[in-house]
Formats: sequence, C-alpha cells, structure tokens
Amino acid sequence: MTTNLTQPGHGPMEWTVTAPPGARRPTLPDPATTPTLSIAEAGALLGIGRSGAYRAAKNGELPTFKLGKSLRVPTAKLFTMLGLPLPTAEQRPQDLDGQ
Repeated sequence: MTTNLTQPGHGPMEWTVTAPPGARRPTLPDPATTPTLSIAEAGALLGIGRSGAYRAAKNGELPTFKLGKSLRVPTAKLFTMLGLPLPTAEQRPQDLDGQ
C-alpha cells in the first residue's frame, strides 16, 4: 500500500507499507459500524506512526473533526482520501441475529 501526503513547503511525501510475510494487513472498518477512528488508529491503517498521523492531522492532510476534547477521523473520508469506494449494504456482513 502506498500513501501520498503533501507536507507544506516540502512537496509530496510518499510512504510504502510492506507487511512481513504472513502478517495480516490492516483493513479499513465499515463506516456504517465504525463511523470514526482515533488519529492513532487512522495512522496505523495508513501505515504511518502516531506522531506522523498527528502531524498530518495538524497540517490538514488527514481529515479530522473535534468531538468533545478529542480529534476524530471520519472513516468514510479515509475511504474517499484513498480513492476507495464506500462499502454497499450488500457487501456488509449481516448482524449475528440475521438482520
């Protein structure tokens, strides 16, 4: 997975995340069930560290909004930022009770 971010005054920065053999790659959660993520969680999904994720949020490169005293990252905006389609109802797993 390659993530491109632009740092003001420094041009584009690119990170390539390579998982070790046999490691599970993180997957984006469904926005319907997990509408927001912490900045650290979003950073982990993007393959960047916690401080890099907070720096990207501060620079406006990672979409955030304030909820109480914490900054949250909208999951749907991460899909959009990465150019991924949002999951449809047919792609979502059914609840345990079949609804």
